[in-house]
Amino acid sequence: MGKVEQIRQILLDPFSKVLTLSDFERQVLRLASRGKTNREIAEYFNITDERVAYYMRNALAKLGVKKSDLPSIVLDNIERIIG
Repeated sequence: MGKVEQIRQILLDPFSKVLTLSDFERQVLRLASRGKTNREIAEYFNITDERVAYYMRNALAKLGVKKSDLPSIVLDNIERIIG
């Protein structure tokens, strides 16, 4: 399955993969989708930037995409996808 198809699948049937996300992974993705940087998210939760990056990588891996592969449409719709 190609990257475009993976992203399309997430947008069409987001709940199957989203259910695997922890609450914290959802919170990190939600803040990232609102334009917050890893540093800002780290300050918000009082954790390190590296820890935020760790949770971001895990969340995106569970969704089956890489951060570099995320087109703006996914970031624009992540709030709807993760609830």
